[in-house]
Amino acid sequence: MSSTIQKILVALDHSEISDLVFEEVLTLASALNAKLMLVHVVSAEESISPRMMPTGSILGGYSEIASVSFERFREEWQAYIDRGIEMLQSRAKQAADLGVEAEYQQLSGGTGIQICEAAKTADADLIAIGRRGYSGFKEFIMGSVSNYVLHHAPCSVMVIHK
Repeated sequence: MSSTIQKILVALDHSEISDLVFEEVLTLASALNAKLMLVHVVSAEESISPRMMPTGSILGGYSEIASVSFERFREEWQAYIDRGIEMLQSRAKQAADLGVEAEYQQLSGGTGIQICEAAKTADADLIAIGRRGYSGFKEFIMGSVSNYVLHHAPCSVMVIHK
């Protein structure tokens, strides 16, 4: 059994820490001649995901205004999905330009769960993920994706701090 790292799953989002994670993993993958699996999880947990405007108390039940609000939300959500794919395509191209093979996929659902499942499916040897450094109440409310992945991953995990 080999302990060589051949495939690295890189969990990406639209944050600054994600840029750092990608840069560090790209260097590592190049040095190890490893392949990358770039993953973005479309989730309401991500800070840039669109938020639905509450319609009950503010709009007083006007269904026409509520449907316009929902349509706007749907358009914003589609733009968010498209932005995720564009980010993954751009990162895959950056990797290819440096001679690193990279695939990508965008998933939806619980971020930590999806990252761990994708690592298992892709037979990844390593998961690379960023940590924003939330603590205390904010971490309790926001959750910690990196903490979840550390405790549920099917392989080794590299956590990169801000």
